[in-house]
Amino acid sequence: MRNLIYGLLSVGALICSEAHTQAQNMNLAGVYEANEKANGGVRQLYAVLDFNTSQAKDFTQLFTGKTAQFQLLPEDFMNVKKLKKRFAGNTSAGFVRYREKFLLAITEELKLTNPRLEAGMIVADWENHSGVKGTCGIIVKEDKSIEFVGLTNLNRDLNPDGLTVACVEDRCLADVPRAKGTPEGVEHFVREYEKRFIKTTVTSCDPEIKVEFKGCEQVGQLVQIHLLITNQSQMEFKMAVDGTESMATDKEGNTYKDITFNFGEQSGNGKANCFMAKATPVKCTVIIPVKNGRVHLFNKVTIRSYGMGSAIFTGNHLQLDNVPVMQSVSVEEEEEFVPNASQPQSPQELVGQLPEKLPNQLIAVVKGGVNLRKGASTTAALAGKAALGEVFAFVGTEGSWNVGISSQTGEKVYIAKSMSKVVDTGVGILNTVFYTSTYANHYLNSNPTTGFERNSDYTFWTRQGDKISTVYATFNVNTTTMTGRMSSTSVNYKGQLKGWYIVLDEKVDVGGNLIEKVTPIYVYPDSNEDAVYVNGVKFVAEGI
Repeated sequence: MRNLIYGLLSVGALICSEAHTQAQNMNLAGVYEANEKANGGVRQLYAVLDFNTSQAKDFTQLFTGKTAQFQLLPEDFMNVKKLKKRFAGNTSAGFVRYREKFLLAITEELKLTNPRLEAGMIVADWENHSGVKGTCGIIVKEDKSIEFVGLTNLNRDLNPDGLTVACVEDRCLADVPRAKGTPEGVEHFVREYEKRFIKTTVTSCDPEIKVEFKGCEQVGQLVQIHLLITNQSQMEFKMAVDGTESMATDKEGNTYKDITFNFGEQSGNGKANCFMAKATPVKCTVIIPVKNGRVHLFNKVTIRSYGMGSAIFTGNHLQLDNVPVMQSVSVEEEEEFVPNASQPQSPQELVGQLPEKLPNQLIAVVKGGVNLRKGASTTAALAGKAALGEVFAFVGTEGSWNVGISSQTGEKVYIAKSMSKVVDTGVGILNTVFYTSTYANHYLNSNPTTGFERNSDYTFWTRQGDKISTVYATFNVNTTTMTGRMSSTSVNYKGQLKGWYIVLDEKVDVGGNLIEKVTPIYVYPDSNEDAVYVNGVKFVAEGI
C-alpha cells in the first residue's frame, strides 16, 4: 500500500491556538417556528439562523407578499406591509420576528450577530428594530428545537423566555456536529440570567439614610455587595459599620461572618466609618468571606450600623433580603496538545509498539454502498453495506468473494471481488500520526457548491503521556461565499489508533478533555494514493 504523506505535528500549540479561534463559529442553521397559546394569550416566533456563514437574509428579502406558507404560524405572520425596515437588505447570523398577543399585540424584529460559545453556552448579540441591543443565550435541544434566553427588550412576562421554537427546516452541515452548549454551561447561564429578576429588599438603619443595592458578585472566595448610601437629613455626621456584629445567611442555611468593608477612606476593615455629608452618595462595599464553593443567593444580610457622636439612628442595623450573587465562570488554563515525546523513529517502529497486530493484507472497497454478505453467495444474508474506501482485514477467498473481518463489528464478511481488491497492509494508516517535520500535513476535501466553496480537512496526532494507541484529530471546515465572506468551524476528536484504521468516538476540547461521546467515526487509508477515507468521504494529503 502506498505510504500516506508523513504527518504531523510537532507544533501542537499552533493547532491549539487555531482551534480555539475557530471554535467561535458553530454549526447551527435552519428555520424555526413557534405558536404557543397559554393563559388567554399567544406567543409567536419565526427565526432564520445561519451561524456557519452569517449570510441569513433579513425578512424583507424573504417575504414579499401579504401571506406565506408556514408550518406552525398563521399565513399573514410575515405580511410584507407590516415588516420593519431597519434591517432591510442586511445579511447576518440570524433574524427573529416575535409577537406577543394578550389584550394588545406587541411585535419585535431582531438581528443576531457574533454567535459564539461562552463557558459552554451558545450566545449571540441582538439588536431590535428600535436600536436597543443586548445579548441572549440559545439552548439547542435533542429534537433540534431551540429556546432563546434573554431575547428582546420586552418585560419578562412578555418576552419569549421558555418558549420552545421548533426546527421546521434544518440547514446544519451534515458532516459537522451540531452546535450545542454543555449541560453545565446552560445551567450556569440560565441561573445567572434568573438572578437579574430577583428583587432585593433593603431596610435602612434610619429613615433619613437612603441605602441602595447596586449589585453583588463572588470573586474567588470573597463575595462583594455594593451599596450606595446617602445622608438625606439636615445633619452631617459620621456613620460606622461593624463586621464583628454582622452576618449573612444563604438559602441552604449556612451562616457567614468575619465581614469587612470598603467604606469611605477605609478598606478591608472589620470596623469602618465615613463622614456623611448632606445629599452626597457614598460607596460602601460589604466583603463576605466564603471558604468553600459558590454562593448563589443570600437570604439575609444584616450589617451592624450606627451613628457616631451626637448622631442617633432609629435602628441599629441595615438589612438586605434576597441578595443574588452573580458568578463568573472560572476557566482553567487549557493544556496544549503536545506531540508524543517518545514517538518512534519510523512508522515501522510504531507498528511494533501497538497492542494489536496488523493483518498482512487488507480488502479495500472500490465502490460506495457495496453489499456485505454473511456467506459466499448473492443470496446470503446481508451483513450491512460498506462505504467507499472502507477497509477490512483480509482472511482469505471463497470463489468470487473476498473474505474479511469488519473493523466496526468484528464479524466475518464476504465482499464481491468485482467490488473490492486485496492490498498489502504495509504500515497501514500509521503515517497519519507519524511526524517527520515541524509542519503538519492536512488531508483535504474540497467541495465547491453553488453560491459558496467549502474546504474541509483532518489532521491526526498523538499526545505526550497518552498510550501509544491514543490518537487525536482536528476537523476544520472553511467556507467562502461568492461575496468573499469567510467562516470556519473546528472540532477536536479523540479515539484509538488500530494500526490499519482509526476510530474516533469522543468529542474533546483543546486540552483533550471529554465533551461528549459521539457516533464512531472510522478513518481508513486509501490504497492508491496519499489519502484517507473518513466515513466514506475522501481526504487527500496536502502538505503545508
